[in-house]
Amino acid sequence: MNTDERAGTQQGTEGYRPLLADDEGSPFSDDETPRDNRRRLRRVLAGLGVLTLVLALAVGGGLWYLTERYVGNVDRVADVFDGLDEDVRPVPTTPAQAAATTR
Repeated sequence: MNTDERAGTQQGTEGYRPLLADDEGSPFSDDETPRDNRRRLRRVLAGLGVLTLVLALAVGGGLWYLTERYVGNVDRVADVFDGLDEDVRPVPTTPAQAAATTR
């Protein structure tokens, strides 16, 4: 094998031309072993898994950020109705009363 074959070209009477898959001795042959196919499948699946993980983390992080940004803006006042007299407060509604007022 000369240096031209290692570089992916062949020298013929018409000059240099790239090696094609059907050329004898081509490094780009269609005769792949099952081991090569499994290796390629494993790489593709690993790449898809990493891409899926990155996308899931990006979406989850975005949702967490938005939730913290908008829910965090609500300030809670602890025990706001503690100073009220129980006799002045309105009577709690029953589910039947609540349904009648929403109609």
